[in-house]
Amino acid sequence: MLGEIINRTVHCFWLMATERTGNGYVLWFAVYVKKLNWFTPIYMALISPLLKWIIYPAMLNGVRRRWEKTFHAGACGQSIAAAGAGR
Repeated sequence: MLGEIINRTVHCFWLMATERTGNGYVLWFAVYVKKLNWFTPIYMALISPLLKWIIYPAMLNGVRRRWEKTFHAGACGQSIAAAGAGR
């Protein structure tokens, strides 16, 4: 899944992808931000802690819960593990 956000401060892409492994799947998550003006680095410095500690973990935990509910991780051995995050 690829999402794009464009506003007056940032042009942002975020990516979520899965990769099949021997034990199930790995979830890859990456965020790419393009500077649009002088305020972009200040804006990112202010919101980065909120994103890293609250928003992204909540998003990824929601994906994991929905995955396990849909595929019954314990029953069929398909689990999902967060592999990496980029900024």
